[in-house]
Amino acid sequence: MSDPVPLEDAKDFLASIGMMTILWAQTEGVLDALVASIYFQGGGEKLEPQHPRQLDRKLSFLRECYKRLTPLHCVAEEGNELVDRFHRLKQKRHDLVHGFVRKAHADKLEFSVIKKDKRKPHGFSFEPQTLTHDELVSTLEAVCDLADFAEQHFDAVLFAIFGEGGEDALSGLAD
Repeated sequence: MSDPVPLEDAKDFLASIGMMTILWAQTEGVLDALVASIYFQGGGEKLEPQHPRQLDRKLSFLRECYKRLTPLHCVAEEGNELVDRFHRLKQKRHDLVHGFVRKAHADKLEFSVIKKDKRKPHGFSFEPQTLTHDELVSTLEAVCDLADFAEQHFDAVLFAIFGEGGEDALSGLAD
């Protein structure tokens, strides 16, 4: 292991990773509401015996629903784009959140991620990665875009399931 990274050197990177983590959680919350709406109100329980909870299962479930549930055909293209965006960002987000910083510089961050590795006696290895500040900003912007897109898509799905006023159909559920 390396020496601890001076906080001052990593402050901007860590703040950006923190912001991305919070935004991802909010975005996945919208995804959870989307999946629950389709599962419990849109016919999804006919396609899947259990309400999907893990991210990969939620994304597969949505893809199947867009293909097989007639009321969702009108939002299928947008829905599949949402699934694709989650797939493109999920590993980067995972590595940033669960990796550990080795060295911080003004313009880049060096960190390691634990990866399964059956060739190793203990079953894992440390994979070193480098992320520039520009790459981190780009990833953060992509997560922001995903958050906006997910909320807009959720409204479209509610309309597809419930019709006019669909955005209000689930009000009060969190009360």
